[in-house]
Amino acid sequence: MESRRLKSSPRPRRRICSRQAAPHVFACLCLASALFAQQIETRTPDQPTPPAATVTIPDGTKVELRFAQPVWGKTAKLGDAQIEAKPGDKIRLVVVSPVRVSNLVVIAKGAVGEVTVAGVWRPSQKYPDSGVSLKLDWVLDVTGEQVPLRLSPAGRGGASSVDVMAEKGGFVVRPDELRHDLIQAMTMTYLITMLRQKSWIPAGARMMGYVHGAVAVDAAELQKAQTELPVANPTATVTIFRTKGHRETPIRIQCDGNDLGQIGARQYVTTELAPGKHSCQAQPDARVQLETEAGGEYFVYLHSRGWSGSWELKPVSTAEGEDGTAGSELAAK
Repeated sequence: MESRRLKSSPRPRRRICSRQAAPHVFACLCLASALFAQQIETRTPDQPTPPAATVTIPDGTKVELRFAQPVWGKTAKLGDAQIEAKPGDKIRLVVVSPVRVSNLVVIAKGAVGEVTVAGVWRPSQKYPDSGVSLKLDWVLDVTGEQVPLRLSPAGRGGASSVDVMAEKGGFVVRPDELRHDLIQAMTMTYLITMLRQKSWIPAGARMMGYVHGAVAVDAAELQKAQTELPVANPTATVTIFRTKGHRETPIRIQCDGNDLGQIGARQYVTTELAPGKHSCQAQPDARVQLETEAGGEYFVYLHSRGWSGSWELKPVSTAEGEDGTAGSELAAK
């Protein structure tokens, strides 16, 4: 008998997906991918973000300074001794108020700084100036590192001739501005400027410096330095002062509705305020808003607006406030 070879019937082809099934297949594939990703992902418990390794002092940060010694041009003599400055002389500076970044003191009050005498000349008798040009060098931060400074809020630094002016009971040193001088030369204010301008830099003269380029400070060293600083007061000290003028007109001062008394010419009042926002008023028209921090020291200058008869409260720097109150007396309540 002839044997017959049995042919195996072909297996039916399985259709992977159809138009109707396609959406379901796509959803299954997405779910499978997610489950697979969960299996291979190494999951860790939530952890706090690690602290930054450095704290940055921004470029242009203000630093209030005072001269710890006088600087003379080519006119100064002490008896027979000539005490004029020479190019290359290093002049010591002292920081007036602390500089904070992220509530941390990065430059402490009393920190040492340095400025270099770049040039010296004989001041003009007709148009007096300081007779020196200066290059602001550095100031020490709380970790003992040098922070580079410049004289202007923006720019590449370098040396600049400086003007010295009598202001609010003290002296202020600032870069000579040619455009500003030209404007003044065409007005009567130039005559007033000449009367206030000095031909030397007295010890104690105040000057504003600016951090030259962003500076990174080691965060661990910075935190350690905080523990070595004096303990800050839990409140802020606010001083409101007047200088000369309108001696016969006492002005009543209030802060947050609390009466602080009246101040006349060359008088001041002080108050302790909790950290936060506050409103102070010189009755009846002058107001100022303040935001204070614990341990902070704030000065507000009360002055008349000329012939209008109105008054203005203006926040000023610590150095200006110290100079403005140096020859004043505490007003009685």
